[in-house]
Amino acid sequence: MRTTFLSLPLLIWLALLVMMLVRFAIMFGTGPLHDEAYYWSWSQELDFGYYDQPFLTGWLLAPFVALLGDGAWVMRAVATLLIFAATAFLALTVNALSGPPKAQNAQQELQGQKGRSGVEGSGSAALSGFLLLAFTSPVLWSVGLFYVHDTVMVCFLSLGLWLGVEALKRDKGLSSRPWWIMAGLALALAFSAKVSAALWIMALGLSVAVHPQSRPHLRAAGPWLGAGLPLAAFLLFLTWNALNGWVTFRHVGGEHLVPDTSTPASDRFLRFGLVVLATLLFSGLTAIVLVVLGAVRRFRALLHNPGVFALVVFTLLPLLIFFGLSGLRDVYLNWLIPSCLGLLVLSCCLWIGPIRRWHVITSLPSAMLALALLLPIAFRQPWFMPSNARDMLGWEASIEKLMEYRDVAYPGYEIAGNYYHLAAQTSFHQGTVRPSVGLDPRPHQFNLYHWPDDKARAPLLVLTPSLDEGMEALSGVFCSVTPLSPWPVNHREGRIALPYLFAIHNPSEKPDCG
Repeated sequence: MRTTFLSLPLLIWLALLVMMLVRFAIMFGTGPLHDEAYYWSWSQELDFGYYDQPFLTGWLLAPFVALLGDGAWVMRAVATLLIFAATAFLALTVNALSGPPKAQNAQQELQGQKGRSGVEGSGSAALSGFLLLAFTSPVLWSVGLFYVHDTVMVCFLSLGLWLGVEALKRDKGLSSRPWWIMAGLALALAFSAKVSAALWIMALGLSVAVHPQSRPHLRAAGPWLGAGLPLAAFLLFLTWNALNGWVTFRHVGGEHLVPDTSTPASDRFLRFGLVVLATLLFSGLTAIVLVVLGAVRRFRALLHNPGVFALVVFTLLPLLIFFGLSGLRDVYLNWLIPSCLGLLVLSCCLWIGPIRRWHVITSLPSAMLALALLLPIAFRQPWFMPSNARDMLGWEASIEKLMEYRDVAYPGYEIAGNYYHLAAQTSFHQGTVRPSVGLDPRPHQFNLYHWPDDKARAPLLVLTPSLDEGMEALSGVFCSVTPLSPWPVNHREGRIALPYLFAIHNPSEKPDCG
């Protein structure tokens, strides 16, 4: 008998531990991305909502930075730990779906039968397949590198999916009620990390409502108690927005949902193709082949299991929405992550027999993509990294030089940034949260980030994205601004960024220019 922990073989846990340690080792010694510095600032100024997302990303980080300090390594440790947990929850979901309903366990054990799920895959084969697909998954390798809202959402969505499947395997009533409540809590936390989690939460709820074997659960209190928790999280989010000018709704509606009607049809088709290709690579060709073959060979048997049906709806409904949306506007590829992980889990439920050569061969494109993401970061080669990942290099040294320059040439001046990215980086490397200075189309924060009221406003040195953008953003607010020079951010011999430095000797704001 194999040694297990939480019904998973120790080999699975060992593989997840290796992935976690490798991710942490690759990232150790790098600085925060702009977005990570932004979420760090949330952890310093806690609220029940923020400009673009709900509150959990900041609240979850806060105790870790309070105990361990403000280093970027703390955020990286939290991120890779969250994805370690998320991967374990996905493996537990595979294990739950490749076994029998709990009510059948005792009878099957008496009859000496092996548990089966109605989808023909055995638990051992499914977990072996999961190990291969997880270890070659570019999503599971990359999303755990950075502490961003996707990392937090994926962890709690995975937990909610597993707990929901466990609830569906049990009889309705008291035996399943704790699982429904825990699933609801996990899904509420997923929504509290990122608004778009609502898509997958609603997909799970819809699957329970329409499947004939899961509908009887709705006659008991458990599912309704569980559903009340995401609803409470949404009401908190709604209340906070009502008190703050509906800023998140205006941000999401204005930045993410406005259709681009001027794009030629050929460009829209290419955009759709990119989303499909990303889905194939993020999920893995092995996963896609297994899902397609499973659907063709035993579609009815696949959907007969309420847990598998919930997984299918959880995976495909949001994915189809994004496919359709790609014809109207750009779709950020990180939006696909939960559905791609759902496809990975679904394919494992359809896995039959040992790992074969074709499984390994069709996993190679995803493995190559994972290596293409990891190796440039490991060797600190920014030109081969995704553009937003380069920001973890060079900023610490650049801002340290800026502080030295300030102390010599402009003693008593405060260093700040215009636009929330630069405001976050300057705040993080000085250990003090300051608001974005000047006009900012996406405010760093409203009443939380402010200059202290108990002292006169100090003169400022302000980093801006460029000379032209800085002049427009600062001269629209301050009576007098002085352009100084570009302030390069370099790594080794390469240029990471070239913001422009301004001085504001008298921070009086218009119209009080006296």
